[in-house]
Amino acid sequence: MTKFLLGVDLTRVIRSILAESGSKSAVAFWGRGSEDWVTGPDSKVVANLGMGGTNPYALRKVRAEIKQCDTLHAKVYIGRKHAVVASANASINGLALEGSEQEGWIEAGVLIERTAEIRTWFDMLWDEHSKPITEPQWKEAERRWNLRVGSFKPSVTSFAEFDTEAPSLPIVTFIRGDEDWIVNERAVESATGAVGPVAHRRVEEGVWVLHKDDRPVLRNRWVLEWQMLASGRQASGAPGF
Repeated sequence: MTKFLLGVDLTRVIRSILAESGSKSAVAFWGRGSEDWVTGPDSKVVANLGMGGTNPYALRKVRAEIKQCDTLHAKVYIGRKHAVVASANASINGLALEGSEQEGWIEAGVLIERTAEIRTWFDMLWDEHSKPITEPQWKEAERRWNLRVGSFKPSVTSFAEFDTEAPSLPIVTFIRGDEDWIVNERAVESATGAVGPVAHRRVEEGVWVLHKDDRPVLRNRWVLEWQMLASGRQASGAPGF
């Protein structure tokens, strides 16, 4: 039996496969978020590390035996009882659920229950077309990745242009002049690991720069703040240090 999946249904099935023991994934590109999804023991992953579309910092943290195949463009997730062939890469953008992750691409895929042929294909890919990743190759992938995320500079006014795979995204809050700003604790925890009062302090210290020595960019300590004018445009100008 096959079943067409899209959106949240597709994401949930894929994530359930990645959580199984012995899962096998031949997925070209791995990004932010994927390091938390492969939780079952004895899992195997084949990724494309050569094209520059895989975040090597995230892939390194994936709890699986990992090989690379630089010609891989497939996205195949294989579990014990079924497999999914889909458009979605293993990243926040590809496998969005809800909340802050809803900005992902529109993805679709097919759930397949008869997996014998797919397993045979994966084993051939693993044995004959994939290689372990050496430490120099990891370092080279990190170098290329840093060049990629560092070469693109979004405009000040367009959040749509932000690269969500960038290693140090700012924490963003959007307020109106007649409203108090609030702390999105979930977003701060996801970006920095800080929770509760510590998360609130991170935002407060980012909004209010208390001393001139605090101006150098410190990771996870800056907040971007925009105010809406009566005209509907964002206020612009120098930050209020």
